[in-house]
Amino acid sequence: MVTLVSAAIGFPGSPAGATTIEYAGTTAGQESTIVIHKGDAYQRTIHPTGTVTARLDDSANRVTSANVTFEPAFTETFPGPFGIKVYASAAISQIAPASGTTAPGGDDISTVAVDTKVRMALTAYRTLDGTQHPATDQKLSDPVKCTVDISLHLVGTANRRTGVLSLAADQFTIPTFPNGSIDPAKTCGVATGELNKSVAGTSNTAALIFNGGPTSAHYTGISTGTTSTVVVKRGTMLERVLHPTSSMTGDIDFVHGQVTNVSVRFRPVTIRALPGILRFLPVDARIQMTLVGTPTATLTPSNRVGIDNLTVISTARMGVGLSALGMGLTDSNACHVDIRLQLTGTVDRGTNTVHLAQSGFAIPAFPINGCGILFAPALTMLVSGSMNTIALDYVDGVLP
Repeated sequence: MVTLVSAAIGFPGSPAGATTIEYAGTTAGQESTIVIHKGDAYQRTIHPTGTVTARLDDSANRVTSANVTFEPAFTETFPGPFGIKVYASAAISQIAPASGTTAPGGDDISTVAVDTKVRMALTAYRTLDGTQHPATDQKLSDPVKCTVDISLHLVGTANRRTGVLSLAADQFTIPTFPNGSIDPAKTCGVATGELNKSVAGTSNTAALIFNGGPTSAHYTGISTGTTSTVVVKRGTMLERVLHPTSSMTGDIDFVHGQVTNVSVRFRPVTIRALPGILRFLPVDARIQMTLVGTPTATLTPSNRVGIDNLTVISTARMGVGLSALGMGLTDSNACHVDIRLQLTGTVDRGTNTVHLAQSGFAIPAFPINGCGILFAPALTMLVSGSMNTIALDYVDGVLP
C-alpha cells in the first residue's frame, strides 16, 4: 500500500509517532469473485463491485481500520420451488470495525490479514422468461427482513508499489436464513427454504482484488549512523564530512501532490579540534540546525511505478557554538548564518524511504556581530562557500 513524505532541514520538536497511510481502492467487472456453494450442484458466482478504504500503521505493521462498500450483485438464474426460475440480489455491507496485521515481504509485497463482519441482505426474484429484470420482476423476499451476518477472515497481499490489494477467504460460512419463527421481522418468506438449500452453508469462497493506492499519509522517518551526509568545503583541503542524526514527520496528500506539516529535528553535531581558530588551543564546534520560516514541499509523479518526485524548499539556520577546554567562546543563538536550500529527491512507496539531496548549496559568511571579530573570519574561512553537499535518507520508524 504505500507511504511517504517530505523533509526540510531543521524543525525542532518532532513528536514520537508512527507512519500511518490512508489507502483507497476499487474493484469492478470480474476482478473480484464470491463463489457460493463451491463445488456442488448449487454453486453460484458473484462478481461484486465496490470500494475499500483502510488505514495502516506502517511502523507497527497493523491495519487499524478498514471499510468496504459493495454494490448489490446478482447471482445467475437457478431453478426455484414449484419449477419457477429464481435469481437473487446480494447486498453486502460491513457491520463491524475491521482490524488486522501487515508484514513486509519481498519485492515490495506485504502480507495482509483482516477480520471483519458483514451483513448479506438477499432479494430473491422470480423471472418468467429466464432473463433478469430486477426493476419489474416479482420479489420473493424483502432484503430488510432477509439477512444473515457473516464473519470473515481475509488474508492476502498488498503491492506497495502498484497499490493492488488482494484478499481472499478460502472458506467462510453463510448462516441459515431466517423464516420468521424466532423473530417475525426476520424472514425470507417463501424463498427461505430455497435460500437455505442453495445459499446457506460452509463451502463459500471470496477472492477480492482492489486497484488503488495511498490517498494520504502521515510519515515518520529516522536517519541514524552514517545514513545521511553533509560535506562542507567539498573537494578542498578543508573538506569535512558530517553524518547528522535526525528524525522527520510530514503529512502527504498524494491526490493533490501536497506535503504539509513538515517537521525535522536534527541532533547537534560536534566537530572536534577545529584547526586554525586559536593557534595553540584546540577548539570544538557544536553545530545546531534550526528552521527559519515554513518550508514548501511538493510531490509530483515520476516515470517509475511507486516512486514520487519530491522537492522541498526551506531556509535552515546554522548556529555554531565554539568552545575550548569546556569554556564557551560563541553562542550558537547569536553566531549563525541562514542557508537557503532547495532539496530534491524521491519518495519510495515500496520501501517507505525518502531521499533528499542538494549539491553546491552556499553557506554565507559568518557575522562579526554575533561570532566576534576573532572567530567570524575563521569560521568563514573554514565553513563558508558554495562547495557543500547534503544527502538525507530516511527510513520508516518510530521517532525517539
